[in-house]
Amino acid sequence: TSGLKRIRQGNRIRLLTILAGIWLFSLLAGGSPSVVRSAVMFSCIATGNAISKTSSVYNSLAGSAFLLLAYNPYWLWDTGFQLSYSAVLSIIIFQSPVYGLLDLRNRMLVIVWKTCAVTISAQILTTPVSIFYFHQFPLLFLLTNFIAIPLSSLILIFEIALCLLAPFPFLAGLTGRLTGHLIYFMNMFVEFVDRLPNANWRGLQISYFQCLVMFIAIAACFHFILSRKFIMLFTSLSALAVFFSARTLSFYQAGLQEKLIIYNIPKQSAIELIRGRNALFIADSGLLKNPQHIRFHILPSRILHRIERIAEHDHHKTDDLVFARNNFKMLRITGAVQLKNRVNVLIVSGNARGNIESLVRGVLPDRIVFDCSNSRMRIASWLGECRKLGIPAWSVPDQGAF
Repeated sequence: TSGLKRIRQGNRIRLLTILAGIWLFSLLAGGSPSVVRSAVMFSCIATGNAISKTSSVYNSLAGSAFLLLAYNPYWLWDTGFQLSYSAVLSIIIFQSPVYGLLDLRNRMLVIVWKTCAVTISAQILTTPVSIFYFHQFPLLFLLTNFIAIPLSSLILIFEIALCLLAPFPFLAGLTGRLTGHLIYFMNMFVEFVDRLPNANWRGLQISYFQCLVMFIAIAACFHFILSRKFIMLFTSLSALAVFFSARTLSFYQAGLQEKLIIYNIPKQSAIELIRGRNALFIADSGLLKNPQHIRFHILPSRILHRIERIAEHDHHKTDDLVFARNNFKMLRITGAVQLKNRVNVLIVSGNARGNIESLVRGVLPDRIVFDCSNSRMRIASWLGECRKLGIPAWSVPDQGAF
């Protein structure tokens, strides 16, 4: 569209062409919330540039965020929204300074370094957000993006061509197969890099406060690089000191913690007893041998609590399970028991036979927890009995993890 600038009303036609391309692509991509957010963001930036040559891209970016949040304020807490704006803002701020670090003459090296500069700059502000949400840092992001960025651009071109070639079955089929092979190769390459030793720094846990402090340290460091004001260097180093102090404190607190967690895993009884940074995980053998379920349901909690050592117990080996420490007692049952001892938490599992009165006889629990191995119909009946007896009760399938 650069040639359109030279004709009358060229700027308007150029803007309309850009906007049409952006929104046509968003429709082709399915119009998902993340795609629509990106379309609004780049539409505002393109409109701002067309209205005035001196328009601030930061104002355009802020304007797009305002429009999106006016439509749905809850997007502010959406991970995709935060990562999208962090990445774009990071590229706008850091791409030129990072690219200027190397003065290259070779044309091929310049192209390679441009790709690396964009990747590095995007990573700067997205790192705190990605660690906060995903608890890992991709150490080989340069290698991955060096292949993924050009391939994704090529795939986009082929997908647009596929839509245009729809009236020609042979060409459309050929283009579709080629596009599929490119997508397959890109996914296989990303998975290959992910499986390399030390490709990811996993198990990272930072609090919301630590995430904010990381942003302050990054902003102050960048300001120091540009202005050479030592107050900014002092601010950045102070923020880093606060960050590592908070992190040290969190490790100390993790060493003192004692917790009982009953996980919300469909049709499963999953209990974790935490003492310090050690954990005892109680579940059936099927769950214990299912790494995918463990990774999805259990691992985030273990990262949060900084668990280092884990012991496992198959609860099928014992029908009833008693745990006592200091003044706390927990009992897990699958039916009526003859125990004559008061407990703090009674966990009912496996659609235990009997009504609540028979299950709690002699136990007198402070609270009853129904885990996910019970049917919802049975839990609903038990909850009604608990209300009549005045016993506090918690339904894991309905109320979430306990």
